[in-house]
Amino acid sequence: MSEQSFLNGRITFHAHTGALSLTFGVWTPVREAMAAAHYRLGDTPYHLSLTGPEVSFGVGENRVTFSHHDDHLRLDWNWTATADTLETWLEVTNLGRDPVALDRLDVLGVVGASGLDLPGPVADWRVYQNGWQSWSPAGVRRVGDGPFPTPAADEHRRKHVPHGDGPHSTSDKARSEWVTVIAPPPSAVEEQGPASLLLLGFVTGADQLAEITLRADDFRGLSRSKFSTLRSRPIRDRDSGVTDPPGARERNELDLLSLTATCHTDGIPLDPGQSLRSERLRVAVGPDGWGLLEAWARRAGELMHARVPEKTPTGWCTWYYYFGLNTAQDVYANLNAIRRRHLPLDLVMIDDGYQAAIGDWLTLDPDRFTDMEAVAATIRREGRIPGIWTAPFGLAATSQTFADHPDWVLRDETGEPVRAWTHRSEAIYALDTTHPGAADWLRDTFQTMRWEWGYDAFKVDFLFAAALPGRRHDPRTTRAQALRRGLAIIRDAIGDDAFLLGCGAPLGPAVGLVDGMRVGPDVAPAWEPSPAGDLSAPGAANALRNAVARAFTHRRLWLADPDCLLARPRGDKSQLSRYEAHTLATVLTLTGGMLLDSDPVGDLPPSRLALLRRTLPPTDRVACPLDFFERDLPEILVLPVERPWGRWWLVGLINWDDHTRATTVTPAALGLPPGRYHVYDQWRARYLGQTEGPLTLPHHRPHETFLLLFKPVTDRPDWLTSTFHLAAGGVEVTDVIRQKLGERRQKLVVHVEQRGENFGRLVFTVPTGWVVLEAQVNGRRRSVNVRDGEARLVDMGFTLRDRAWVLVDFASLAG
Repeated sequence: MSEQSFLNGRITFHAHTGALSLTFGVWTPVREAMAAAHYRLGDTPYHLSLTGPEVSFGVGENRVTFSHHDDHLRLDWNWTATADTLETWLEVTNLGRDPVALDRLDVLGVVGASGLDLPGPVADWRVYQNGWQSWSPAGVRRVGDGPFPTPAADEHRRKHVPHGDGPHSTSDKARSEWVTVIAPPPSAVEEQGPASLLLLGFVTGADQLAEITLRADDFRGLSRSKFSTLRSRPIRDRDSGVTDPPGARERNELDLLSLTATCHTDGIPLDPGQSLRSERLRVAVGPDGWGLLEAWARRAGELMHARVPEKTPTGWCTWYYYFGLNTAQDVYANLNAIRRRHLPLDLVMIDDGYQAAIGDWLTLDPDRFTDMEAVAATIRREGRIPGIWTAPFGLAATSQTFADHPDWVLRDETGEPVRAWTHRSEAIYALDTTHPGAADWLRDTFQTMRWEWGYDAFKVDFLFAAALPGRRHDPRTTRAQALRRGLAIIRDAIGDDAFLLGCGAPLGPAVGLVDGMRVGPDVAPAWEPSPAGDLSAPGAANALRNAVARAFTHRRLWLADPDCLLARPRGDKSQLSRYEAHTLATVLTLTGGMLLDSDPVGDLPPSRLALLRRTLPPTDRVACPLDFFERDLPEILVLPVERPWGRWWLVGLINWDDHTRATTVTPAALGLPPGRYHVYDQWRARYLGQTEGPLTLPHHRPHETFLLLFKPVTDRPDWLTSTFHLAAGGVEVTDVIRQKLGERRQKLVVHVEQRGENFGRLVFTVPTGWVVLEAQVNGRRRSVNVRDGEARLVDMGFTLRDRAWVLVDFASLAG
């Protein structure tokens, strides 16, 4: 029999080739898929593929395993199915008498234009590309436009290109760490049918760094690659990619060359009789790419036991105003200002600058801090949570720790220390977390900070250093395991109840150990990065790109940290315009993650203080970027809010351009149900009228985000919105009670709760024929302001101190 089906027809096994086709419903998006192991015996590289008629199979309950072997290894390719997905992993076993060095496992790969049956030209496919670590760019790119632009500097490659100069890092490939979604162009989707987006994502990540690469090129006459033709013979060419035949074409006529989902095993030895498993790969299809990513993150969080604290923190951080030059007195001054201004900022994070050197964490810079225990105690007395920053997997070349223990760092092939990054012009070497002495030092350092100094929250930065290539004390440890081992030491030292925030971190190995994770580059008090064009460099636009692109991880893998809000005006160590500051606040609100401010709190003018107040607390809910798979920078974020007393939508419309433009939207294009809607501009506190069709904003300024409320029109008086928080009542309004007193009279009681002190307004709609008889705040009569006479809008402003209730009594003049 040439073909056999398994898992209720999901998998078709082609016996003559040993390859698989994957079917979802009536669609078979993946054809002739294979798996392979790349290994070395001595100095000779080998490649074993699961191909050819020798491939065997075994069937269990909801599982099928395909197997192949050579003289050295056996590969078992395992598959299982859920209601709407497939999952697979490779297991490799050493059959020989000698150890082999495992370089990588290709858990799934296809070759050639027929390997993926996705509609539309390959050049117009859009691919979600997830960078290696927190600061690496993430987002969607059109295949024909190539990968994200990257600087060629060595420093950048160390931080963001994890897999060296081999076949998995060449510039003609769309590379995505851990997970990807491939989306055909919208016109082709309509022809194919709704479920035409394809996700491949590893749902585990503790043991191996994993990536998915898609390679396309402008050549005809595609030939089969070594992936499909080699069996167990030695190979001399380390690049097992496709041979490129002649015949160049236009860039918009690309052919698919290959798609490969790879786990990097980093040359670790596999002894005779020993087995090793790859990470687990999920394959899914659907009509909604964002929904596919959400479901993938939920599954990965389940399998890796993600830590998701009940409360999403707010706080204040020293870095983006003092930039490492802060003193204990600066911390105290801002603590006083937070109290004086009644700001609900719970966590106080002391960032870089207190220590004598990177690696000498317990030795202080005497010009700035003399007693970290006293600082923590002061923060706690103010009712805040003391937090502290470290870069635990780095040792400065001039640090005393490196001078005393040069054997604690990674070494390259020549025996030189592996340089992880440059910190204020100083070389920082990568710590070897597998060295017993380094592990003990790491544990002692964090135990001191937690139990003697008294810090309850820890930001651990530059974590990629532990996962850099190099010679380790334990050569059987992969880079992913080395990183995870270091994080596990820290978690054990600080205890289960401390808050651990990862930053500069390869994402997969950190799940289940960190409580929060930075999802983008440093925000910086400037819109554009420096150097220009580097999507990983500090800059508000870069931070916001990633905040949106990785927002689906929030409350599934960790609490997402989009980096700090900067509310201060331009000129006070900031180049951000008012509109750019509004965009930063809006995106942080709509993506729902952690919210830390980094301004001199006592110096904020009233308008910027109000900006800060209107973001607190975090919404904790993630908006959907509707156009995520349509453009490089999504411009439309939609957050539906549903409460027992009403339903509305918050819409963020971002102008990434450097010029003013007109922006037009319709309720239908925003995914809203048919009907007529009130539209309210939350930033300008301006009613834009009612609409069921196009709405045009004629003056959408550069880098400005409109935050619009869309709420269904009713024929009765109703509460419309709140200006106390940017969420328009989605956070601070806790109840709306309607008291109907006959057909011609009704009362609305609105309960509002928001920690601290803030001035704002509640806005009500008053249909024609209705009037306001009375309004009260906490039982005291108040006047209302009539706005937009034709629209019959009224509002009432008051200072909210923690909580209030508002009553408005309406009467109908009809009849």
